[in-house]
Amino acid sequence: MFKHNVKKTLAMLGLAISVGVMASPAMAFSLGGYTGPVKLLFSNFDAGTSGYPVTPPAGTLGNVCSTIAACDLAGTNPAPGTSWGEDTWGIFQISAIENAVSGATLWTTGTGGERLTGIFGGLQDQQVTWNGGSSFTTGSLGGWMKVFLDTNNDYNGAPGAAGRTGQYLYPGATEGSLFLDLVFGAGGALLGDLTSTYTSSFLQPSLNGAGNGFLNVVGGTYAAMFDTNSMTGLNPGFTYDLSFDVTLFAAGASTGWNVTSAGQAQGRVPEPASLALMGIGLLGLGAASLHRKKKVI
Repeated sequence: MFKHNVKKTLAMLGLAISVGVMASPAMAFSLGGYTGPVKLLFSNFDAGTSGYPVTPPAGTLGNVCSTIAACDLAGTNPAPGTSWGEDTWGIFQISAIENAVSGATLWTTGTGGERLTGIFGGLQDQQVTWNGGSSFTTGSLGGWMKVFLDTNNDYNGAPGAAGRTGQYLYPGATEGSLFLDLVFGAGGALLGDLTSTYTSSFLQPSLNGAGNGFLNVVGGTYAAMFDTNSMTGLNPGFTYDLSFDVTLFAAGASTGWNVTSAGQAQGRVPEPASLALMGIGLLGLGAASLHRKKKVI
């Protein structure tokens, strides 16, 4: 009975390695065997909270709010299309993946019929600072991003923010299989700030500006391709899988969004030997688990 369990468990581990580390045969996404630094190019439709006032008395620079609850009250124009208490969310398409050093193209949307699209959200403003004039800076908590691999060419932001059908659902953007499941990591966005996961600077009311943060891989069929902890932020002691930055542009009211943006995420694709070591690690964990089970029996 025990031998049967060992064989069964090892078979399951082998399957997990082939799917999670080397990629499932049914999911043929590939960068042509490339390993090294990569850059993913994004184009986004965004929804963001705005309408933050200057700090009283008028003309005094400083914090508008310094807690999520206070910022919720201060932002008089909540992000459209959300019912989940977030201040920033949106949908995106990855147009290309490049060698981050040479700029050589490794993959473009439509290659083999493949498309990478998705949704991000969950970012809550915890600190808003008025910089003078119409300029503001925010520090946000939380945040996630889900990337899907799909073969349907139906990505379309035309419905606007109102097109969202669930917290993680937007038709045309969240179909297919989960390619990468990502979360924004704390401690990388602002020097001396160990809690904020994302920061943005923008003008009101246009919302032109820029944002940046760092991402960690927590799941997805191709997690092993990008899970390297190879990026460092502004504060020591923190590592991440991908850096992320965007340029924000005002969107016309007729689009149904208040911001569009173009961005990039940078990271590394590990060497094949590293992937093999990850597989061996999984086997080691399985063997240790079986050993403990045998002692209990």
